Amino acid sequence: MTRAGIGDRRPGRERFAREVQLTVQAFVAGALLAIYLLILWALFAALDRLIG
Repeated sequence: MTRAGIGDRRPGRERFAREVQLTVQAFVAGALLAIYLLILWALFAALDRLIG
């Protein structure tokens, strides 16, 4: 994520919208990763119960 440099002529609202978009994308990526890890954990717990 690059910060606005000296030569950046974009208005503040557009820069703020970009920051919000990146924050939302990071939050969604984190949530998807958490769901994926939860599914993996449930699968391994079920396999452990079946085997053991």
